Amino acid sequence: MLKGKYQNINNKVKLNYTIEPMSKIGMIWLKYFPFVAIIGFNSFFFFNFKNAPNDIYLVFNLFFVFIIFHSRWNIKRKKKNLEQKFIEIFEIENIDK
Repeated sequence: MLKGKYQNINNKVKLNYTIEPMSKIGMIWLKYFPFVAIIGFNSFFFFNFKNAPNDIYLVFNLFFVFIIFHSRWNIKRKKKNLEQKFIEIFEIENIDK
């Protein structure tokens, strides 16, 4: 999602924008749900399957850690790709450098 404002100054367009790869609710969901799921499912396994081997906990928790890192990496990748496409399509030059 792109949000921004533009101004016409001396026949040049000044553009201020921010890029969000998804809605704020989606971002909050991806940030906090894996941690809530780890706590919830570990509690469920602990209280309902007290004699479960530790391998189950290990595999399950490693899976959620992988999901956490993958989701955050994917968000950064989508944001970078969206910004590159936006800059290419609208031929934006950065004159602040």
